Amino acid sequence: MSFLSRATIVLAVFALSLGAAPTASAQEPGSIPVPLADFSGGYVFLYDTTNIGPAKDGIEFPAGWYFSAAVNPTTWFGIVGEVSGSYRNNLEVSYFDFRTSNDARVHTFMIGTRFFRKVGRVVPYAQILTGAAHMRAKIRFPGEVPGLGLVNDISSSATDFALQPGGGVTVYLTERVGVRFAGDYRSIIDFTEDENDYTNEFRMIAGFTLQWGGR
Repeated sequence: MSFLSRATIVLAVFALSLGAAPTASAQEPGSIPVPLADFSGGYVFLYDTTNIGPAKDGIEFPAGWYFSAAVNPTTWFGIVGEVSGSYRNNLEVSYFDFRTSNDARVHTFMIGTRFFRKVGRVVPYAQILTGAAHMRAKIRFPGEVPGLGLVNDISSSATDFALQPGGGVTVYLTERVGVRFAGDYRSIIDFTEDENDYTNEFRMIAGFTLQWGGR
């Protein structure tokens, strides 16, 4: 199944869940206003499906963060901007038939649209973001390499197009402060190759949300 097919399925599932949610009014007990804007930040866990990990089954990035801001022109539609960073140190990878230690990091700068449905204090949403992903890796060689002599550490970096559909839910603890849990599937595409090179990543986030204004 292609990436675009997966993205379509993800968005369709979230759209159906939003459509199935009962309509909530501002007069419902425990209800809160729809924010004019909201800000969110917290922790990111990233899993890169690239087949270069120690067990050839992908790479986990256990350290990460995100910050997002959204403006909501209507009670169901928002415009979102997001920046994030994910980090992995001391990843062992085989090069030239021996193991090296790698450090890797991914930073993203993205913008897109969000569709949401407020149900009391619970706000499920679906979104799709596009932008740039900057990837940087450093390979540390353990001294002299057989057949190559002394090899210095090597650093490489690239900035490519990124497409990231996903969704989640925000639960407001007070009228202004909430907690957010979400997941998404990101594809980073290098268009400079003869055949487009894809890097696919799954993310899980957990963070806090602060809303401003209301209607």
